[in-house]
Amino acid sequence: MFSYPAACDLDEELLEVVTMVTVTCDGERTRKPRPYDRARCALVYSREHDTFEQLAAGFDIGTAAWRYVHHTIGHLARFAPSPPDGTSRTRGSRHAWAP
Repeated sequence: MFSYPAACDLDEELLEVVTMVTVTCDGERTRKPRPYDRARCALVYSREHDTFEQLAAGFDIGTAAWRYVHHTIGHLARFAPSPPDGTSRTRGSRHAWAP
């Protein structure tokens, strides 16, 4: 069986940031899988565009892969800037922006 944690190369800094956001939003609640594994699952989903069934099999987390992915992306959305704030920050920079 193909195992995502062993075969997927993710940026460690990004993985750490997503893990810290998850830990911060969850507080003292303990959940399975660990925040690190939930962050990795969400990043693999957004990078590889695999189905939730493939993620569940790769991470050995059962059929709740969609819940872990949506839960983690919801936490990240709390920290995202609003669209007007995000576009005003890029106006003076050399970043590409498509309306």
